[in-house]
Amino acid sequence: ISLNLMLQFQRTANLYFLCIAVLASISLISPLGGSTFWVPLISVLGATAIKDGAEDYRRHKSDVEENNRQTQVLDRATGAFRRVPWWEVKVGDM
Repeated sequence: ISLNLMLQFQRTANLYFLCIAVLASISLISPLGGSTFWVPLISVLGATAIKDGAEDYRRHKSDVEENNRQTQVLDRATGAFRRVPWWEVKVGDM
């Protein structure tokens, strides 16, 4: 979660609204309550975190599927090709 928040606050708009929410929470300088700004900010951050998490999960499933696909590698001992999943292919395999 902390990495996700760091990435979200690199967006200028999110950082701006965070600063505004902090300033609005100080009763000496703001006539409004802080919740006026915190609720929308937290909602946007939460929705973005859920979207990013869903994308990461789909990418993970796609990576697992691709890494388990079969390919042919030349077995140097026998000189014949053998079928192996992609995750077993090493540098220098043919």
